[in-house]
Amino acid sequence: KEKNLPWKTMLFKHVLTNRVVVLLAIANVFVYTLRYGVLSWIPVYLTDVIHGANIKTGIIGFAIYELAGIVGTILCGWISDKVFKGWRSGAGMLFIAGVGIALVAYWQLPATAPIWIFYVLIAIIGGLIYGPVMLIGLQAIDLSPREVAGTAAGFTGMFGYLLGATLASTGVGILIDRFGWNVTYATLTAIVVLAFVLMMIVGKDERKMMEAREELIRLETQGNE
Repeated sequence: KEKNLPWKTMLFKHVLTNRVVVLLAIANVFVYTLRYGVLSWIPVYLTDVIHGANIKTGIIGFAIYELAGIVGTILCGWISDKVFKGWRSGAGMLFIAGVGIALVAYWQLPATAPIWIFYVLIAIIGGLIYGPVMLIGLQAIDLSPREVAGTAAGFTGMFGYLLGATLASTGVGILIDRFGWNVTYATLTAIVVLAFVLMMIVGKDERKMMEAREELIRLETQGNE
């Protein structure tokens, strides 16, 4: 109905002041903070915590994290399509909750544990966090008019890259330097909770939009008959 509105009006109404898109952008900040907050510091954490570990150990963990992300991204997309029937927030909440559990386990793992257990947890965190990274951009597209869908995705991505990546590199580094690993991982765990809550709020709006869309399709089908 609004496709003939000026693009600037569409941008302001459906992106810059759109509640769902703004919440997704903020959630993306937290998701990117988790993504890079763990990834960027894997080599340092492993060499600090594990007795006898070296930089090679950390680099292997770094690679495992990234490779697991490929599998996790595909799996999250499949689950959002097949299990949650297009309800992206459901898959997002599932994966974010999994990140929180694996992150706490990784944090609490004793230094004497076998290195392969650290690697397994790194793979789980990497595999799970990349799902929400992908889904948030997809949700921005799904939940926006097609005339500004790409802009909405770019808006959420900008928040993730500019703020999330900065918090993960500089912010996490400051936390480690001043307060140590325990405070750092407690902060990352709190960020998991915030991301989950935001995704839950978006999920309610997404459900309503999906139901409205289904009702519109039903009415159009009846009209054609």
